[in-house]
Amino acid sequence: MYDLIGERYATGRRTDPRIAGPIWAALGGARSVLNVGAGSGSYEPPGRRVVAAEPSIVMLAQRPRGSAPAVRAVAERLPFPDGAFDAAMGVLTMHHWAGRDRGLAEMRRVAGRIVLFLCDPRRRPRAILDPAVWGPMSALSLIPPADRAAGMSRLRADLDSGAWERRWGHLLRLAELDLGYSVAVTR
Repeated sequence: MYDLIGERYATGRRTDPRIAGPIWAALGGARSVLNVGAGSGSYEPPGRRVVAAEPSIVMLAQRPRGSAPAVRAVAERLPFPDGAFDAAMGVLTMHHWAGRDRGLAEMRRVAGRIVLFLCDPRRRPRAILDPAVWGPMSALSLIPPADRAAGMSRLRADLDSGAWERRWGHLLRLAELDLGYSVAVTR
C-alpha cells in the first residue's frame, strides 16, 4: 500500500518523544530489536541492534542514511530464524497486514517480547487540511478523492465558522486525552 501512498511519508512523520518514550521503555532490556512494518524508521530505538522489516520499496527508500539495516519483508513471513531477536516492535502497522494473527505469530516466533503501538496520535484539526499532513496517513489517503475533498470542505467550513471550536475546542485545552492509543507488550 505504501508503494502507492508513501512518497511523502518521511516529510510528514517524525519521531514524537511522547510516543517514542513509552515504546522504547516497553522494549525493556532488549538489545536486539526487529522493527516490523518499519517505514522510514521514526521510532527505532537508539543504542540497540535494530533490523527493519518493511514491504514497501517507497518506504525503504526514505530511510535516512545511517539508519538500521532493512529487509523487504511482510509481517506474515519474516525471513529470520526462530528467536533471532530479543524483541519485535511494530508502530501503526497492524492495520496494513493481510493476516493479523499470522503476523503476530511470526513476531512471536522471532522474538521473545512484542511491543506494538496501536493507534496514531491526534492532529490539530486545521493541520489535517494540509496534504503534507494527511498524505502519509493511510486512513485518509485511501478515501476516494471526491469523498475526501467533500469531508475536508466540511471541516474547513466548520473551522472557519467556529463551529468546530464550539463543539470540540475543549479537547485541545486538555493536558492529556485518552483516545484509545496504547502500547501493547507481550513477554
